[in-house]
Amino acid sequence: MDWHAPTVYLNGDGRYLIRMGPWAQKRDDLAVAFYDRGKILRAYSIDDLVRNPDDLPRSTSHFRWQKQINLDDENGSFRVATLGNEIYKFDITTGRLTSSEVI
Repeated sequence: MDWHAPTVYLNGDGRYLIRMGPWAQKRDDLAVAFYDRGKILRAYSIDDLVRNPDDLPRSTSHFRWQKQINLDDENGSFRVATLGNEIYKFDITTGRLTSSEVI
């Protein structure tokens, strides 16, 4: 791989990998990317997942956007809850968004 990630999630058989982006500094930074055997399926930026990134908690160098992450290997899904109160569910085999809601 030609990238580094502070956090990755791997499904049980090792085929699918979910890569979390680095500490966010810009709205267009990587939020999450999905891979099948090392080949990228889809990638989403913070702007894709957070309605109001300017409202997120910030430090002098970066901001936080993730609230909770959950890989459900049994159902092949990956769930991301944001600090902007959005919840996204993805299919790990395609990287496609399967549902979204604002709480």
